[in-house]
Amino acid sequence: MSDWLKFFLVRLPVAMLAVAIVVEAAAWSLSGVTLHRHNVDDLANAVTHDQHPYKVVLMGDSVTHNVAHKFRIGEPGEVADLTTHAFAGLPSSLFLLKRYLESGHRPEHVVLAASVTVFVVPLGKSTFPYYVGSVFTRPDERAFLTRYYPDYVDYRWKPAALSISTKLGEPLFSLLRRPGNDIWVAPEAPPLQPVLENYADDGYDASVFKDKLNGPAVIRPEALAILGEMAALSRQYGFALHIIWAPMQTELRQALAQQGKVQGLSEQLASYFRSTGVVVSIDDSNERHPYPHFDRGYMHIKGLGWEQLYALSLANYIHGFEATAPRAEPGAALASVRMPSGTRSAPLPGQ
Repeated sequence: MSDWLKFFLVRLPVAMLAVAIVVEAAAWSLSGVTLHRHNVDDLANAVTHDQHPYKVVLMGDSVTHNVAHKFRIGEPGEVADLTTHAFAGLPSSLFLLKRYLESGHRPEHVVLAASVTVFVVPLGKSTFPYYVGSVFTRPDERAFLTRYYPDYVDYRWKPAALSISTKLGEPLFSLLRRPGNDIWVAPEAPPLQPVLENYADDGYDASVFKDKLNGPAVIRPEALAILGEMAALSRQYGFALHIIWAPMQTELRQALAQQGKVQGLSEQLASYFRSTGVVVSIDDSNERHPYPHFDRGYMHIKGLGWEQLYALSLANYIHGFEATAPRAEPGAALASVRMPSGTRSAPLPGQ
C-alpha cells in the first residue's frame, strides 16, 4: 500500500476520530456551564436565583426592553424586568415567567408590553436556536417547542466536532462573562419632566411603511397557545395578567387604525381570553401618548426624552391597576376582559 493510500485510508480517519473524541470529551465537560451569551441567557438564570419579592413582572419585546433597560420602571424593587426582543419572541416570555413562578415567586401582576409584530409575524428560524432553542432545554420547554414550533427545533444528537463554536466556544465565553445571578435593574428612574426631542427633518422609508401597513393582522396559533399558557399560570398562581400594545410610530399607527387592524387585534385577544375564563386587561400605550419619532425601520422609539416618556407611562399604567385591581386567588376563574377605550367588551359566555 502506497504512503498516500495509508494516509487517506488509515492515518487521516484515525486522526479525525481522535480529534472528534477529544472535542466530544471537552464538550461533555463544559455541558454543565450556565450559558451567558446574551440577555435571554442571563434572564433564564436570574429568574431562578433572584429572591427579591417583586410585585410586578414586566415582559415584552425590544420596544419595551430598550426603555426598561435604561430607566427603572416604577419604584425601587417594584418591577422585575423580564423583557427580551423579537428574536426571542413570546416563547421566551412564557418560559421565563414559568421558571420565575416555579422558583417560588408570587407577583401580583404580570404585564406583557409588546408590539403587534410578535403576535402576528413568525419567529425567524435562523435565530431561533440561538435565542430560544438552546436556552430553554427543560423537558416541558422542549415538549412545548416540539409541539408548536416543530420546524424550528431538532433535538437529534450531533457530534460536538460539527459545532465547536456552540459546544466549546460559547460555554468558555460564558465562563468569562458571568454577569451575576440577579435580574437586571436599570440604575435610575426617568425624570418626571422629560425633554421631548423634535426631529423636524425625520424621514422614513416608504417601502417599510407599506410593508408594515400591509402586514398580517391575525394572531398566530402558536402565539395563542402561549397566551393560553399564561392565562393558565394566572389562574394557578393568582396574578392578574395585563397586555398593553407597545408604542408605534404615530402615522403608522393611525394608518393601521384606519384599516381596523389595531382594533381587530385587540378584539382577537379579547375573544380568546374570554374562552379561557381568566380576566386580562388589554390596553394601548399609543392612546396614552403619541410617539412621533422612531428609527427608519419603525422598530424602536427615537429620542431619549421619548423613551423616558414611555418609561413614565408604563410606571403610571402599573400603578393604576395596582391601586384598583384585586389580587386573584389561585385557581379562581375571573369574569371579564377590559378593552381599550372605544372598543366594546362582549360578555362572557353564560353572562
